[in-house]
Amino acid sequence: MRVTVNSAVIRDLGRRNVLAHAMDAAAAAIEENVREEAESFAATRYFARSIYREIAAGSKPARVVSSDPFAHIIEYGSVNNPAYAPFRGALTGRGVRWTEGGGDA
Repeated sequence: MRVTVNSAVIRDLGRRNVLAHAMDAAAAAIEENVREEAESFAATRYFARSIYREIAAGSKPARVVSSDPFAHIIEYGSVNNPAYAPFRGALTGRGVRWTEGGGDA
C-alpha cells in the first residue's frame, strides 16, 4: 500500500493550529480587559468573577463569556439600570472591530 500525503493539507492544519493559539491569546487579553472594565463599577466584584474564556476547539472559536444570569442587564442596561457595557467597552478600548449578534455564533 502506498500513501501520498497532501502537503497543502498539512500546511492548512498547521495554520489552523496557529490560528487557534492566536485566537486563545486574543481572548485571554480581552477577558482581562472585560474584567478590568467590570471591576470599575461593581463593589461586590461578582460580575467580574463570572467572566471567563472558552478555549477554541475544533471549529468552535475562542469566546469570552459571563456566567452571570443578569449579564445582559449589566451590558445593555434596563429601565432602572444604566448600561455599563464592560464587554463593548473592553472591545472598543482594544481597537477590536465587532458587530452585535446573538446566540452561539
